[in-house]
Amino acid sequence: LKKEWFSLLGRELYYYRSKKESQHKNLYILVGVYIIKEEEELFQNELKLYPFTLVFPHKTRTFYLIKEDERDKWVSTLKQVVGYADFFDYYESGEIIGKGKFGVVKSAVHLKTGKQVAVKILQ
Repeated sequence: LKKEWFSLLGRELYYYRSKKESQHKNLYILVGVYIIKEEEELFQNELKLYPFTLVFPHKTRTFYLIKEDERDKWVSTLKQVVGYADFFDYYESGEIIGKGKFGVVKSAVHLKTGKQVAVKILQ
């Protein structure tokens, strides 16, 4: 397990090998990224780690933090930066009203307006 440092500037996540470095070693552009807050993991049967995953169009990277609240803060900040919104923050999902080759169609209700809509969920 090694420590790494990151700096978030706009939609760019800069990676440094040490806290003292002034030149970054890598850069992740966060446009089009999907963010997943993962379940905690046990490292060598003793240390709890709190991961999150960034899913880029052509690669996936998982990052591990030692503190759950730090992981949650990173995930929240990254979601805000990329304009990520969770469907369930805005809609209540209903029953399946149709099926197709690539997924299902469900009814849903907008939480604020009460408007009913149909939502296609791809597999």
